[in-house]
Amino acid sequence: MTDQQQRILESIPYGMNNAVSNKRLALMTGVSARKVQSEIQQMRLKNKLIASTTHPPYGYYIPTKGEETQAYINQLRSRVNEQTQVLTMQEYAACGEQMGMGVVG
Repeated sequence: MTDQQQRILESIPYGMNNAVSNKRLALMTGVSARKVQSEIQQMRLKNKLIASTTHPPYGYYIPTKGEETQAYINQLRSRVNEQTQVLTMQEYAACGEQMGMGVVG
């Protein structure tokens, strides 16, 4: 883990109720908001459990309970399912375009 990743990880609070926004993490660590997102993604890919929530209090947190972890996993699954549906429809639309059949909803 890089020093930058370590700083970010140490700044992420425990518990969903203490979630901290990307912008706040950037201010706390002196790293750009974009870099914070990138580093968190890299840490997640290296098996670090860093959850996030799209509901208040919005932001990143380290789960402290099984329920928090499960809620985060469910949220991820939901996003993946939605993106899979969009991808499927976009592939369908692209196929129609290539065949000269403009797809109209």
